[in-house]
Amino acid sequence: MLYGLQNASEEPLEITKLRAVPGAGIPDAAQIVQVSLLSSEGPHLPGVYVTFPPVTRAEGKCVRADVLAPRETTVEPGSDVFVLLWLRSVAEGRAEVTGLRVRYEQAGVTYEQGLDLGPPTELHIDLDDDVVAPSRDERACASQARFLPGSVRY
Repeated sequence: MLYGLQNASEEPLEITKLRAVPGAGIPDAAQIVQVSLLSSEGPHLPGVYVTFPPVTRAEGKCVRADVLAPRETTVEPGSDVFVLLWLRSVAEGRAEVTGLRVRYEQAGVTYEQGLDLGPPTELHIDLDDDVVAPSRDERACASQARFLPGSVRY
């Protein structure tokens, strides 16, 4: 899942900590595996990816997302970064992520901000359903990434 963050100030900021705010069903139905950042370059289409890092095709060429650590990432004024949230289903049920918490430094001062995701992002898990298969673009670009556990490999 992808969410965008923008530095709307006139000074650069450095992200020092980033975490997802778990809602109902976490960790019982789903676990938060990893919270990362993506650079402003690369695929940022919201959706479900079964490769890490996310890959897709743009204009007939494979594009691999540039995954950044959520610490020590500088965001310039007016620039965006995207939050990549990796979830793993573990049992039937529903799970949701209600927000993000971000800690950052700007001009020597530390700030912490909670970001409400509006309507929670909800994951419905039915263990009788088929596993998520990679898209045609992910299959074509699979040599640049690895399939996540539980995905169908073609």
